[in-house]
Amino acid sequence: MSVINLHLEDIKEFQIPLPPLPEQRRIAEILTAADQRIEKEETYRDKLLQLKKVLMQDLLTGKVRI
Repeated sequence: MSVINLHLEDIKEFQIPLPPLPEQRRIAEILTAADQRIEKEETYRDKLLQLKKVLMQDLLTGKVRI
């Protein structure tokens, strides 16, 4: 759904409530921790994928026998 003829003057006076600064900081800390965890998990996943690639190559070339 879109709004036709919505202009800045129409919404300029809207008040947008913000949480208090300590709460904003806490939210930022939580999001930062989540980002760090995601980055760590992605790095781990990438290492596992690389290991799988190497192991598959060893198996396919006969370097390692099953």
